[in-house]
Amino acid sequence: RLYYADVGNKTINRIFINGTGEQNIVRHEAHGLEGMAVDWVGRKLYWMDRTSKHIEVTELDGTRRKTLLSRGISDPRAIAVHPKIGYLFMTDWGHHSCIGKMGMNGQNFTRIITYEKKLVWPNALTIDYFSDKLFWADAHLDYIEYSDFEGRNRHTVLSGNSVPHVFALSVFDDWLFWTDWNTKGLARAHKFTGENYQVLRNTSHRPYDIHVYHPLRQIPHENPCGDKNGG
Repeated sequence: RLYYADVGNKTINRIFINGTGEQNIVRHEAHGLEGMAVDWVGRKLYWMDRTSKHIEVTELDGTRRKTLLSRGISDPRAIAVHPKIGYLFMTDWGHHSCIGKMGMNGQNFTRIITYEKKLVWPNALTIDYFSDKLFWADAHLDYIEYSDFEGRNRHTVLSGNSVPHVFALSVFDDWLFWTDWNTKGLARAHKFTGENYQVLRNTSHRPYDIHVYHPLRQIPHENPCGDKNGG
């Protein structure tokens, strides 16, 4: 299913890919949600609340809602999960911007890349589950980079005019896909080299999120934590 936030109605909804079976599964009081991620192994939904500055989780049907992280976040933006290793990654583009990681039960939050290390607006975040690399984009410094899961061994994929304001990223096979607010388009390039850059679609508005839906983006794994949202 596809999960999305309805900003006007302050709900999180889900719907089958064919457009049927729409359901409201979560109602909230936030003025906006920033980033959502589905754990297809543990069957949980994670999101970040712009108002409360919390990271929250529910079952995929909206039950058993719980706050995982309630402090240490200034301006939450993007979120991604890696069920195989049991980690959640997030970005914060506040005054002390960072990319952080923690257990999917909310424990052991650490900042793996901080504002002192060439990071200002970490707008976009995605995981390559085959190479075990973390990709992100900085919308102020205009680059796309990747690193290992400790924030080490950083490498720049693209920088400058080709990525002036990346909003969201996804990766599949050998390709990175992203949306950009300045170019108002959807583009792709080789995920490691940045070669074969191509604009796939131009739009008349600022494109927001992007996800690649494919079985190889949701590889089956054994559930590393079978408990209920850390409880």
